[in-house]
Amino acid sequence: MPIRRQAQNPYVQEALGMTENSIAQALIKGDTVESLAIKQGYASTEDFQKLVSVLHDEALYNKIQRMVEAGTITQAQADRMFAKALELEYKRNLNFAQIVGQPIERIKYKFDSGKTGDMILAEYDTSRTIEKPHLDTFYQNSGKISVPPLVDMFKRMFTIVK
Repeated sequence: MPIRRQAQNPYVQEALGMTENSIAQALIKGDTVESLAIKQGYASTEDFQKLVSVLHDEALYNKIQRMVEAGTITQAQADRMFAKALELEYKRNLNFAQIVGQPIERIKYKFDSGKTGDMILAEYDTSRTIEKPHLDTFYQNSGKISVPPLVDMFKRMFTIVK
């Protein structure tokens, strides 16, 4: 992931308590965001990853709440928007977690910290066969898509650098 992009992520900056420039300088020197988290006193990278994800969700909620305060939408509409946004995000994360064989929390963190789908797919070998316990429930209700074509679809959607 490009150094500047990692350093520009506001949730990473807030969680680390560091500025964009200080994060970028540390990354240039060879640190990773996770190693910076440990240096900043986090007990584990998982604790840091959870905080980044919470900050991301909180920012989304606050953005929707500002729309309510401005009178653009009602509180009921805001509640539905937030729930739908979280549902769509969960489905996206679940798809990627199943495809790359990683825990959904790790995938959520990767998206929340600024990675794109193609970056995540490029990190893992997606050529292996995957089991399909969860994908069945929300992609195969129509009976039109199976997991191997789903993996092929993701490979076509994203350029995978090997």
